[in-house]
Amino acid sequence: MESGKHIIGNRYGRLLVVYREERRGHDWFYLCRCDCGKEKLISKGNLVGGEIISCGCYRKEKTGEGNKTRIWTERSRSVASASHRGARWNETQREKMKAVRATRVGEKAPYWKGGIALRNRGLRYIIDASLKYKTWKDSVLFRDRFTCQDCGDKNNIEVHHITPYYKIRDKYNITTKEQAFSCEELWNIWNGITLCGKCHKMQHASKRNK
Repeated sequence: MESGKHIIGNRYGRLLVVYREERRGHDWFYLCRCDCGKEKLISKGNLVGGEIISCGCYRKEKTGEGNKTRIWTERSRSVASASHRGARWNETQREKMKAVRATRVGEKAPYWKGGIALRNRGLRYIIDASLKYKTWKDSVLFRDRFTCQDCGDKNNIEVHHITPYYKIRDKYNITTKEQAFSCEELWNIWNGITLCGKCHKMQHASKRNK
């Protein structure tokens, strides 16, 4: 193997040996400058043995070229294009899939309950957009001085229903906005509490985990 004083100034692949830096164990490490401009400490054994020929840029270049070649061959382009066009399925297969989907939507869905979920979402939207809901929400916030009742934070505050809306809805069988607006329990300000966004999420998470 070449002696240490003779490898300074030598070139190994893209690396130029600048000077000897330090000894680690049984080998010396040399500061090498790569053709790309980066400098790196490399052991003498790896330099002379040809194990390392760059700062890592050569490997990255070769890996990048390999990926480009592998991904963007003409065959891979055609396969990708065909999949996006839906050409994987022939006409017969597509018709079968349409027929299967048609048996599982709307009233034919296995968990269909007469469209109650859609109606409930619509009713909740009407309630949340009403002036009565805004008044109820403001009353809770004023009572709690716009402060989270769990952690004391005054930022990002929200109003939480202690007894969830859906439980009150199911308890009184509320299906119309008139029934909702006349339900006293739904508008009781003591069923509301001011929480920050974080504490509000924790409240719902704890109820889900019970």
